[in-house]
Amino acid sequence: MHDQQSFLKTHAEKYGLRESVILHTIIFFVLLNEKHSRNKREGKYWTYNSAKGWIPYFPFLTEQQIARTFRSLSKQGALTVSNYNKKRYDKTKWFTLSPGLYREVKRSDYWKRVVSNIRTASIKTDQPIPDINIINIKPYV
Repeated sequence: MHDQQSFLKTHAEKYGLRESVILHTIIFFVLLNEKHSRNKREGKYWTYNSAKGWIPYFPFLTEQQIARTFRSLSKQGALTVSNYNKKRYDKTKWFTLSPGLYREVKRSDYWKRVVSNIRTASIKTDQPIPDINIINIKPYV
């Protein structure tokens, strides 16, 4: 993972400090997926993970704090949350930016610089629960 966390002051003022740190990471992953044409559903790019799966990105937060922060971002209208998993019992959450926040990010010179510096698609999040009928499942690394 990264040794440092970033956030934008304007997001901290609008959504809260913890929310802005998590939001910064979600924006990065959504833009990464857009750049690499991954996880597109209903015309939007998404990132997914469980609260537990986000812990390596936010080791200074508990699983419960992470879950509460995602709920707060959704309630405040910054994120849209859905489930595009193949199995109904898979509750891994998918996240994307609200339309207004997405427009703001796409106009931002800061995020344009961030996207232009993305060189690798090797960053991974936890996979949704796999289909048990698949043979030769490779372990998540």
